[in-house]
Amino acid sequence: MRRVAVLGDRCEGRAQPDARHLNDAETGKTCGVEAVGGVVVMRYGENPLHVVERVKEKIKRLEPGLPQKTLADGRVSKVRIVSFYDRTDIIEQTIDTLKEARWQADRDMFVKRAGELGARVLVLAANSDDTVQIGDVEKLITNRVDVLVIVPHDGAAMAKAVKMAHDAAIPVIAYDRIIRDADLDLYVSFDNERVGELQARFLIDHLPTPGKGRIVRIYGAKTDNNAMLFKRGQDRVLEPYVARGDIVIVHEDWAEDWKPENAKRIVNAAITASPGFDAVLASNDGTAGGAIQALGEEGLAGKVLVTGQDADNVALQRIAARWRLSRSRTAASGPLALRAGVRPRP
Repeated sequence: MRRVAVLGDRCEGRAQPDARHLNDAETGKTCGVEAVGGVVVMRYGENPLHVVERVKEKIKRLEPGLPQKTLADGRVSKVRIVSFYDRTDIIEQTIDTLKEARWQADRDMFVKRAGELGARVLVLAANSDDTVQIGDVEKLITNRVDVLVIVPHDGAAMAKAVKMAHDAAIPVIAYDRIIRDADLDLYVSFDNERVGELQARFLIDHLPTPGKGRIVRIYGAKTDNNAMLFKRGQDRVLEPYVARGDIVIVHEDWAEDWKPENAKRIVNAAITASPGFDAVLASNDGTAGGAIQALGEEGLAGKVLVTGQDADNVALQRIAARWRLSRSRTAASGPLALRAGVRPRP
């Protein structure tokens, strides 16, 4: 529910005796009164933040037509609308970052399903800042939320948040990324080692010479346990090939915070130090995007196989673009599409 307050922004006349007076900061004179002027009720399944934004847009459209009056001294007194958001009885989901399309999709699906089950959700994004994420948790605990769902930026640092929540009798769910050294109420994730295995297997099978080649490896953020699990799964598949000398890892590094720009720097360094590699084993679509940007600057985009995962829209568009290109080349149609990560239709 949203309470809409109607305020006079100039001092004039006398307020009603039972109203809450609003005073001018400079003169101390009564400037208007606050009143509840409307209520907005959201439907289940809607993201509360979307509702908030729609109300703000509506207020913007209404404001030009609100009553106003020119006072005797020439000043203009005008009605204003000020909104207040009721945040009680909601699930709080504090997410590391919403910069990647994958997390935006997860957020929307989570909010929709929670709404169908009768819960309201407010999503806060810390943008890969541990201090901000801890601060978000502290505020939500103060607001007495019913449950916390946390996608931690740093799985170790957020153990403090779990303890704070439990001290306040608030259960905690770790979503996608584990929070280490903490007594979690629930941990929901994927089989991340299996994801790593599938990435490495696809790469090996689709090298120019299947099973043999020179590769660059881009790992995720060291603060994210999933990055370790992806690597473990990749290692399990790669190790026999590396031991035989069939696969040579010419360069490898961790992409801090999973940022594409950090992945780009890794591939730039690989191009400089060890040119002529066949593939980049990137652990997600964001780092794959950074790798492709670096390759593109050297005219190598589409010539070097790049893995990823998450099915971000931009990654799917890159695959589709390579497939469309491959369809225009008769003899190369199959191999090109497969290197892009899709099997062409007959």
